[in-house]
Amino acid sequence: HQQAYELLQEVHAQYKKIHNKQGSELLFKVRSEFELQQKQQQNALLARTNELQAIQLQQKKNQTYFLMYFLVLTMLIIGLLLVGVYRNKQHKKSLEKLANTDDLTQLLNRRKSFELIEQQLSLSIRHHIEMSIAIIDLDNFKAINDEFGHQIGDKVLQAFARLCNNSLRHSDIIGRYGGEEFIIALPRTPIENA
Repeated sequence: HQQAYELLQEVHAQYKKIHNKQGSELLFKVRSEFELQQKQQQNALLARTNELQAIQLQQKKNQTYFLMYFLVLTMLIIGLLLVGVYRNKQHKKSLEKLANTDDLTQLLNRRKSFELIEQQLSLSIRHHIEMSIAIIDLDNFKAINDEFGHQIGDKVLQAFARLCNNSLRHSDIIGRYGGEEFIIALPRTPIENA
């Protein structure tokens, strides 16, 4: 009995060892699988996080590109508007010049001359300041045109206009009144000084 009991105890101890060894192996296997599964889940989670971050980064890039395109487009539109405004002002100036200037002599035309002279006359009357107005007719101009031609006559008119611009004060008004007739207004100038 004693031998059988010891053998049983030894078998039981062996069984326990084997059972413990199998349990440890099983536990190790289960733990390894669990850790592996946990690592896989963490890796999957990290991969999804990376995908989300990549998507967010791409969205930010797209927003930045959109903003840059929008700014470039806005600046282009503003530039075009500024060019349009500038051209409009230049066009308006050229139209005003055409409307107010005699094309040949570049002096004021009759209408603009009269308009400015009327303003100066009103100021002179209101402030009791003397003003002189002269109408000048170039003598023998028809003879120049007849003998030398209209091109030479035009050059004579242009030369006279330059002479007036160089000789008169900045405040004086000079305009072409008619063919070879000119009108000059001299503000603050009595007849003797005129």
